[in-house]
Amino acid sequence: MTAPQFDCVGIRLVGKAVSLAGQARAADRPLFRNCAGTPLGLDDIAARLRGLPLEKCDAHAIRRIWRKSLRARGRETLRRKLSLYVHIPFCRQLCAYCEIERAPFVGEAQIDSYLRRIDRQLKFYQSAFSGARVDTISIGGGMPSLLCERQMERLVSAVRRSFKIKKGAIISFEFSPDTVTPGKVACLKRLGVTRVSMGFQTRSPKLLRKFGRVLQNRAMVARAVEVIRQAAFRDGFNLDLLAGLQGQGVREVLRSFEEVVRLGADQVSVNLLHGTDQYVRRFYGGERERFHAATLRFFHRLAQRLPDLARRMGY
Repeated sequence: MTAPQFDCVGIRLVGKAVSLAGQARAADRPLFRNCAGTPLGLDDIAARLRGLPLEKCDAHAIRRIWRKSLRARGRETLRRKLSLYVHIPFCRQLCAYCEIERAPFVGEAQIDSYLRRIDRQLKFYQSAFSGARVDTISIGGGMPSLLCERQMERLVSAVRRSFKIKKGAIISFEFSPDTVTPGKVACLKRLGVTRVSMGFQTRSPKLLRKFGRVLQNRAMVARAVEVIRQAAFRDGFNLDLLAGLQGQGVREVLRSFEEVVRLGADQVSVNLLHGTDQYVRRFYGGERERFHAATLRFFHRLAQRLPDLARRMGY
């Protein structure tokens, strides 16, 4: 059997994650920032993978590592929190700050082909996780909300066929504001999605234009939020903010936070920019130390003010 290329499915156990994306490199951080769960002590899995030459490690080797690690714990595995992340990389716009694996969207046929690969990958890993139950499923990107309703049904069905899902599991789906429609939202609710996340990033039109996020405006976000709120997802909805953009001040982040609170988000995620090599070259002349210094100064100022604002606003 030829090993499939693993660039769209990630399996996460507890606090540390093992990334099966791209070239199958290990990751020191969670694959999806909104996965629920308390660290439960399986860090040695990630440590094992970090000790391997993963650029030469094919999917069969990764599956063997998972199978061996989980079977060594026997029934204990059944009590662990197991999270599954599925990545949809396609985007209508490629924002300059984004550090996620992505590709330009060209049409439904492109997504259909990708979904076939996801189905193969899910089936390939299925045997390694027999007996374990997934309690968190996150579908992110990219722009997974580019999927039409038929494709949404196909993806969720493939996950359910390949993995046992705990009763009451959190199933999260990421939307881009320009792709929210009543039909797609109703479809996800019918498929058992319990939580929706959406990128707001910043209230500043100037910053949105500067970094290439040109398909979004505040009125569009407000309309999208209203459609999502009416669906009343069991685990609510999250809005993402981005902090640390070049030219962004602390006051702008605070005003953006106030705006998403007024929109009624059940959760607000404020994500500090990490900065890709391309981003650092473009905005900091390739000087990563200067980028890091500026980001840390920004974070220090933000950390002094944002927690108090969040508490005053009931978060």
